[in-house]
Amino acid sequence: MRFCIIVLLVSILFAVGLSAQETYMSNPIKESNSEIGDVLAITALDEMPKYPTGEEAMMKFIYESIKYPKAAKDLNLSGTCVVSFIVEKDGSISNAKIVRDVGGGCGEEVLRIVDQMPKWIPGKKNGEIVRAIFNLPIKFILQKPKQSKRKKKNRKK
Repeated sequence: MRFCIIVLLVSILFAVGLSAQETYMSNPIKESNSEIGDVLAITALDEMPKYPTGEEAMMKFIYESIKYPKAAKDLNLSGTCVVSFIVEKDGSISNAKIVRDVGGGCGEEVLRIVDQMPKWIPGKKNGEIVRAIFNLPIKFILQKPKQSKRKKKNRKK
């Protein structure tokens, strides 16, 4: 039987309470270290980073590009992966990391998709373009194959 992929929900979480934000950013306003430099958290921005053609277009891009990993299908895994990345001042994406994974190769697939994304519109603080951390959850759900009408009729009898 064949499984269909449904990316049921791609939601962008901006507010406080996203545990992935807290995991990656020890300081909720600014992070500074040799690996990533100064990066503003989403909650500290006046204008959030945006996918260049809007959220709906981003969901379409993800839905058309994503492939449910075979290992995840075989293990019947589903759930939400969260990827955290930095939207640079030029709109490019860097430092993509999986902060929540369901396993079976789903995290790696999300990273592959993020690596293919076009440049974003960067975030702003006080009118200045800034580097910003962004968290993107992507939900993987295996849809059970539909039963044929014949099987449904036989089951009712």
